[in-house]
Amino acid sequence: MIKQLLEHIKTAVVFFTIAFFIQACTNDVKEVHELTQTTDFPLRLQYNVHYEYSDSARKQIDIKAAEALDFTDVEPAYIEFPKGIQVNFYTRSGEQEAFLKANYAKFLPDENLWEARGNVVVINSKKEELNSEELIWDQNQKLIYSTQFVKIITPESILTGEGFEADQNFSKWKITGSSGSIDIDEELEENETEEN
Repeated sequence: MIKQLLEHIKTAVVFFTIAFFIQACTNDVKEVHELTQTTDFPLRLQYNVHYEYSDSARKQIDIKAAEALDFTDVEPAYIEFPKGIQVNFYTRSGEQEAFLKANYAKFLPDENLWEARGNVVVINSKKEELNSEELIWDQNQKLIYSTQFVKIITPESILTGEGFEADQNFSKWKITGSSGSIDIDEELEENETEEN
């Protein structure tokens, strides 16, 4: 009789153990879906990427990056460049007219908008150089701008400001909240003094 009682207890313990594990292993479908839809992992990871934008078979923009993380399966869709980008802008005749580099970049394809951050440098064909920690590049408007501190170095001056706006090849620009120094050519100054 004790032997039968022990067998029943043993069977009951095994049954409750199995029932416990089955209950512990069931998941809520919504919970599983939320866990698998995490945005921590990119859809694609690419190394040494090279994009070229052309118009009428003429290269206009050339973009290179060491790494690209594709998050185009989330809202809002984006591609991240955690190791930075280098961009060359070209004239219609194929001459390089500007260069941009940054330590980090993010592209929002739905808006055709780039965000560049960390040691952003833009140099144009006139050897004018822009330095900032942040820059927005709107490809639809063909415009680059920033609301952060900027420094623009030209052959004649060093200007600083609290923002700027320029065409994407940085040939025409304006700086906001500006201050700076302008070097005056000594020969030009002497000639003006002699004339007066």
